Amino acid sequence: MSRPTPKRPVEDTLTTISALRRLCLTLPHMATPDERRRLERFEGLRRGAASLSGDDVDTLRTGLRHCWRSQETGTLLEMAARIPPELLERDRWLQSFVVAARERSKSTARG
Repeated sequence: MSRPTPKRPVEDTLTTISALRRLCLTLPHMATPDERRRLERFEGLRRGAASLSGDDVDTLRTGLRHCWRSQETGTLLEMAARIPPELLERDRWLQSFVVAARERSKSTARG
């Protein structure tokens, strides 16, 4: 009769998962078809003077995340200035990108 495999301690499992996550973070991001569509829309919003609305939240999230990964702080700050305050108040993701871009801009300016 075969013995049941002993359960791995939680710590071992978490260590393995953590190592896998670190590996995955080093890989380049490949946009999904939905992300590509939202990025195209984001570029249109960035170039245009149209006001941003609640319908644009997913597009803004995708575009700002792309700008952050690409270290496009100028674009992040430009778009942050155009986001209506009520959208920022309702969405913590958007807030986090705006705050991070401002902090990155300050640290870059200091040198």
